Amino acid sequence: MAFCAPVRQLGLVLSLVAVLAACDPDPGENPPPKRALPALTLAHATPAVPQPAAPQPTVPAPAAATPSILNPTVATKAARPPPVPTPTGHLEVKADRDSGRLSRVGEQVVVTTRLAEKLETASIASPLLDAMTDAVPHSYKNPWRSGPNAAHDLRIVWNDGRTAQYALRAAIALPVPTTARFPDVTIPPGGRLKLDLAVGARVALAEPVTLTVALVEGANTTPLGAVTVTPVAQHRLREWTAVDLDLATVAGRKGTLELTLATEKSQPGLRYMAFLADATIVTRTTEDGSRRAAQEATGLDAAENVLLVVVDAQRSDTIGPARKRRGLPELFPVMESVVQGGTAFQHAYSVGNQTRLSTFAFLASQYATFGRFHHTRWNFSAAQKRAFYAGNPPLLSRLLSSLGYRTASVANNLFLFGNLDLSLDGGFDHLIDHRHGTRDTEWITASAKTWLTAHKDERWFLMLNYNTPHLPYEPPAESYGPFKPRLEGVDGFSKPYLGEIKWADENLGQILALMEQLDLTRKTLVIVTSDHGEVMDARHDCFNENWETRCLHQHGKTLYDEELHVPFVFRLPGRITAGRTLTTPVSQLDLAPTILGLLGVKPPTTMLGRDLSPALLGGPEPAEVPVLAEARLSTALRVGGLKYIHHDRREKMEFVKRTLFDSRRSWEELYDLTKDPEELENLAFDAAHPALLAMREKLVAYKAESAAKVGRSAAEPEPEAEPEPEEVRDAAPTPAATAPTTASAPAAPVVWVNSVLRFHRGETGGHFTGTIRVADGVVIQGFEAVGGPDLNRSLLEGGTVIRVDVRAPEAEATLALQFRTVPDDAAVTFELLVDGRPLTAKDGFYVGAYGLALFRDPLTVADAADLQLAVAPNGGPRPVFGVDGGVYFWRDGSGSGKGGAADLEKADSIDSEIRNVMKDWGYVNGK
Repeated sequence: MAFCAPVRQLGLVLSLVAVLAACDPDPGENPPPKRALPALTLAHATPAVPQPAAPQPTVPAPAAATPSILNPTVATKAARPPPVPTPTGHLEVKADRDSGRLSRVGEQVVVTTRLAEKLETASIASPLLDAMTDAVPHSYKNPWRSGPNAAHDLRIVWNDGRTAQYALRAAIALPVPTTARFPDVTIPPGGRLKLDLAVGARVALAEPVTLTVALVEGANTTPLGAVTVTPVAQHRLREWTAVDLDLATVAGRKGTLELTLATEKSQPGLRYMAFLADATIVTRTTEDGSRRAAQEATGLDAAENVLLVVVDAQRSDTIGPARKRRGLPELFPVMESVVQGGTAFQHAYSVGNQTRLSTFAFLASQYATFGRFHHTRWNFSAAQKRAFYAGNPPLLSRLLSSLGYRTASVANNLFLFGNLDLSLDGGFDHLIDHRHGTRDTEWITASAKTWLTAHKDERWFLMLNYNTPHLPYEPPAESYGPFKPRLEGVDGFSKPYLGEIKWADENLGQILALMEQLDLTRKTLVIVTSDHGEVMDARHDCFNENWETRCLHQHGKTLYDEELHVPFVFRLPGRITAGRTLTTPVSQLDLAPTILGLLGVKPPTTMLGRDLSPALLGGPEPAEVPVLAEARLSTALRVGGLKYIHHDRREKMEFVKRTLFDSRRSWEELYDLTKDPEELENLAFDAAHPALLAMREKLVAYKAESAAKVGRSAAEPEPEAEPEPEEVRDAAPTPAATAPTTASAPAAPVVWVNSVLRFHRGETGGHFTGTIRVADGVVIQGFEAVGGPDLNRSLLEGGTVIRVDVRAPEAEATLALQFRTVPDDAAVTFELLVDGRPLTAKDGFYVGAYGLALFRDPLTVADAADLQLAVAPNGGPRPVFGVDGGVYFWRDGSGSGKGGAADLEKADSIDSEIRNVMKDWGYVNGK
């Protein structure tokens, strides 16, 4: 949340290395086009960041089109052909045409064609294509794009120090001269070509560059318009020229859209680069033919806008029904107005206890361990990023973009989408990130207001992420001073924490007031939630040695409800029942499917959450299902009034209250939420507790069920065996690293590179003997030992049995055995002894990233669900030396071919600038 001097220095670094290419032409001074073509409507879009004194500062207005490979099949007509499969997979998105949900709103502008989506089939001709590799060295390739012409699909980034703004736009990058042809483009009635244009110069004297547009139909070419801009130096990409071309002369026709970029004089070498941001064909959803054309193109009628408000670290018991249950007075009137005008879930829980984990989880409706964004470190490696993008998670931002929505994220969080060294691309068209410790909230509000004004006539999805009330709690005096008297008698909270929520509430009020002025309230779905909560109960205080910080006034350390219980409110006037409270426990995993359901869209089958829209539209309460949450080193499952928490053996926490987690007594926690709602008495210390084994089994079964659902719905790509480079811009998947799938293709088995067993000496001994067996006809390949000569092993019986004889070392080292079965999903049975006694599921056989048990004897990894349960892309469970002797088994999908484990990232090993940010945010102690 709060950034002080180190963060401002980080912003300056970003501003020095970012690609800054700008054009600042005066349309009146542009030379006339060489050919007599229809005039284009030009508007100078100036994304200058807000000035402190201005009531409504200006920020980048038009949003850039984020390329998407989803190409959804939309149920508009039975005869409509399926989309062409793409290299990174296919997600099926269908409109619910029988719901009648989408006919309420009148006129809107919707996108019917995104030119970036047609890059794979486009023809791009230029003598300078070979120079593209270093044309924009500090921006990066769209990591979701692969295949032909992927090098032209870029994320253009820059920094503006006036409001500590990091900005990103997606753009098609073309050298000058170039002719780009996009085939099979249908021009809808009322269609217009819209894009934002900038040309960066690599020479001191810039010559005007002209963009010419035409529609080619066989041998016929219809000129559509031209615009000329003057290039500027590549360090000034802060302003764009908005191009708006009326396509009325070719309405209803289909052909190849031809874009030509040229100068009057031929120039040797790469002198100019043109950037076409948000290049789209749009139409209005009016009651005439243009409405029908929009339906044909997107499968949707005029749909609601979506405003997703995420207030970082806001606990559920600060607003709405959970506040009332706690007995807290009404403190935040704007958020309470949303509660009163909509439906609130009293018991809603985050999917994780940290921003990055939980946000990607609720946008994709996938758990981190299945969505490939779980991580025990702060930074993602290039290989992990490749696995994430190749896995093609169904991010809500990309889905709505593919359905004609403009999408944007306005926030302050470099751990989320704004820094690919630390995180992942979120799939938004436009990103605005204000990284400042005290003024970020007002700048976020100003940017959001400007973006909403610019896109008020369009169909849009805006994720508004206020970083208040994240640590440190420093509400501005002008807001907190008048608010403090209202906090008299309020206990159990940090009062500055509540003051920061008040500041967010006031800023949200400005957003909702503007929406009312723009006549957007009646057609905008508003959701108010948080990414996680915050520990305020001193009885839950602890010191977390892994990340060198306390738990009180923090998050990311525990999985108690203080960190997981979040607001979950939906408002849509005239549609969602006003003033209703639903009491069934639900997961934030349900967010994306519910939004799609309210828009009349069937969620993709790879989403694991539920569509709660029937309940929001007045139907009965949803049935209760298990609610799971994940942290770096622990997993929690809530079901039937009980909560079970399982910790990784690397977890190092010391709690003030000894009745909570204590690794010396148990790696588990169990709470009876009916009798102990504050989670203060850990029942797992009683190993014979009748509910303990049942909850273990439920956790394993639920994760296996979820894994099977994802495995049935999307084929996994074959990982590459070569080491991955560490450069961020090389993180995009290549065609060779992906496996095409189609909506109708049968599910492929999960493919992992290796099975790995790590043998670890316990307190009393560590001599492991026995066999590993596979069925007849299954072949064992890649059989090797890792770690030293003490591993005696042999491959017997035609490659179907491995005999092992292992003496684990006493030192802090382990020995490992790795192999691969063909087929990859073959069952494997382990018949092992440790010091002469049988190794069982209960005492020494640990599976997957969290070291869970199979609860099956003999020990057999038997099906796809087991394989998914055993996956550990970060290198497997890491044993604690001196305890927990046994065998650690996992399926290694990293592609490295090695069985080594990635250690936890200690706070003192992090880059110094990032460490300073983490200090300011309270993630590590300031020492």
